[in-house]
Amino acid sequence: MKKIITAVSSCLLFLCPLAAQNSMDGVIMPEKPNTKPYVDYSKKVSGFWAGVDVSSGASIHIDNAYKTSVTTNLNAVLGYRFNSFCQLGLGAGVKVYALQQDRIDPKNEGNIISVPVFFNVRGVMMNPRSREVVPCWSLDAGYAFFDGVYVAPTIGIRVGSLERHHFLAGVGYVLQGAEVCRTDGTHAPGYTHSIQLKLGYQF
Repeated sequence: MKKIITAVSSCLLFLCPLAAQNSMDGVIMPEKPNTKPYVDYSKKVSGFWAGVDVSSGASIHIDNAYKTSVTTNLNAVLGYRFNSFCQLGLGAGVKVYALQQDRIDPKNEGNIISVPVFFNVRGVMMNPRSREVVPCWSLDAGYAFFDGVYVAPTIGIRVGSLERHHFLAGVGYVLQGAEVCRTDGTHAPGYTHSIQLKLGYQF
C-alpha cells in the first residue's frame, strides 16, 4: 500500500509542473515597459549649464582726467559644468551707456551700445554640500564690439540648495578698451574702469 501511495505521489509531482506549463502557453503576459529611468537633472553635478545676469555701475577715475559714465549690462552664458568649483562657458551680451561721458565710438558718436562676447569661468570657494549660501567668483574675458578688450572679474555669493538652480549676487570690476574722452574735450584710445553690482541666475 505504501508503495502505491509513493508511486502516485511521484507521478503527481511530475505531472503538476507540466500541466501548469501547458496552461500558461496560451496566456499573453504584459511586456516590460520600454521607458528610460528618471533623471533628476537638478541634482547632477556635471553637465551643460546656462545663466543670465544683469549688472549696473559707473566708471571710476582716480586722476580726474576723465569724466564718468553709467552703464547697464545684460549677459547670457552657455557652457559646461565639471563640478561646483569649475564651470566654463561662452557668453554674449549688450552694454548700454545710460550716461556716456568718458567713452565715445569714433565711427558713430551717437552710439550708446556695446556688444561684449566673452569666455566665462566661474565656481564656488567652499564645498556647497549642506550649504545654501556659499561665496563664489566669476571671470569674463573677451572683446566688446564698438569698444575693445573686455575683462570683468566678480566676487559674490551663490544662493540655492540644489546642484543646479542658483541665484547669484556680487560686486564686479570691468576693464574695457574704448575711445576715452578726457575732461579737456580731447579723446584717444584707452581703457575705462568701472565698478558694478551684478545679479544673476544659473541652472
